[in-house]
Amino acid sequence: MSIHISCHNPNFGTAGQIEPSDVDQIAKQGYKSIINNRPDGEEGPEQPSNASIAAMAKEHGLEYAYLPVVSGAITPEQVVEMARLLK
Repeated sequence: MSIHISCHNPNFGTAGQIEPSDVDQIAKQGYKSIINNRPDGEEGPEQPSNASIAAMAKEHGLEYAYLPVVSGAITPEQVVEMARLLK
């Protein structure tokens, strides 16, 4: 399955929930890192876990960060951490 990535600039893109199998395509498109903002289990037991995506990112040589946020309840600390991760 092909994942849709919205390219915001040459160095930054966003996507909905990814599957571990999507990491290969992400790497082939030239991305160097993944920041996962989805809390584990947010969409139920079918949602891939942080650990499964992190393992595939490592296998493909990508940097990986897990910063789970709840939509509508993002904290100032999460904003600061996201800004740090994007540098």
